[in-house]
Amino acid sequence: MNPHNIVSALSDLIANNLTVTQQSPIISQERQMAEYLADTVKLMTSGQKVDYVEETTLDFGRYTDDEESEEEEESMLDEKESEEMDEDWKDKELASEKYNLRSFSEEFMRQVIDFVDRAGPGSKHGRSWKAIHHRFQTIPDRSYIPRFRKYLEHHGTKRQKIQDLDSLVYKKLVDARQKNLVVHGLDIQRWGLKIAKEIKLDDFHASHGKMGEQVKRHLFQPKNVVITCSASGKLTTSLVKYWRDNCFLPLVGAKCLLLSDSYPGQNREELYQPENCGGKKVTRLQIPQNTTDELQPLDCYFNRQIKIFLKTCYHRVALDELDIHLHERNNIIRLVSLMHNQLSADVFTPMIKYAWFSSGLMHEDPSPFVSVNQVCFASSGTHIQCEEKDCDESVFITCARCSKKLCFQHFFTSYHFH
Repeated sequence: MNPHNIVSALSDLIANNLTVTQQSPIISQERQMAEYLADTVKLMTSGQKVDYVEETTLDFGRYTDDEESEEEEESMLDEKESEEMDEDWKDKELASEKYNLRSFSEEFMRQVIDFVDRAGPGSKHGRSWKAIHHRFQTIPDRSYIPRFRKYLEHHGTKRQKIQDLDSLVYKKLVDARQKNLVVHGLDIQRWGLKIAKEIKLDDFHASHGKMGEQVKRHLFQPKNVVITCSASGKLTTSLVKYWRDNCFLPLVGAKCLLLSDSYPGQNREELYQPENCGGKKVTRLQIPQNTTDELQPLDCYFNRQIKIFLKTCYHRVALDELDIHLHERNNIIRLVSLMHNQLSADVFTPMIKYAWFSSGLMHEDPSPFVSVNQVCFASSGTHIQCEEKDCDESVFITCARCSKKLCFQHFFTSYHFH
């Protein structure tokens, strides 16, 4: 697009559709408006695609900190009292729908309230609407400020309580294991219910080994991870069936050989009969007890590479004190997904073959090969900056698939997945 054509067409539209008064000296507000329009035209002409969005707002910008409208303030207080009495605030989805909050994230609401509460000491009424709207132009009118505050009081606080409950239950679990105590699912449920009562977390329900609808709705679900849950966390026959049907059978042909160890949950012959495997012929060979460190490819080499990858991620978060909780469910899933995505890159194929050679299941040595440390975490690249635009953080990882050097945030938080 030609910017001169846009300006010319705009001038014609103003001349034909607006009442133009006599020329007058240009004042500072008019010059500032012209600069804004010039920036907008420049931005539009520099892009290949332009989306036009029309938004109607009610602007109370004429009021300053010391010039608030008394009628408006009384009206706002009446509306605020009415909303505070509304029981619908307790339902997150209902409150978002009823008070038109769906287009605003919880983080955005928190930023707005933090900005409002940081008003200068000389301000009588806090931040003026003019200042608020100048900073957050997507807010339609000032009635949204008390709505944001009320929403956060109900659901922002609840989210923090849930995080506190997770941390306290996890701490009790770690303490019990350090004392070599046996912990069952019922113990974790009991701890959760007791702590929820202590911190006044209403409507908390402990899971009974099944994934609740609330969990499913907020679960991070990458395409390379199959997610389920169990009451004990141990490998049971039902979990092996789930793995067989959702992980194993979709990836193998009509005939295959399965090598697995002697753990009781997976050594029942009927699990691998054709009638239970969709007609596929699965031949299972069992690795003898106490020999997995010598005969299982994962134990012989590959698991070590997985541990290196995961440990490096945990160490970076701890050393740099990043505000990322890797023990949280969604972050565990995200980390497993990224780890699998990296280690399944073509560059690691000889390394994976070496695990089979090391366990005696291949005759030909695929060496030389490169390890995870050599490809992803080479020490010579730690002083280099992240290759993402406008990022000055130091490199955490070199992607095994595209060789792009990324900081932890752009790798993990932004989910660098191929």
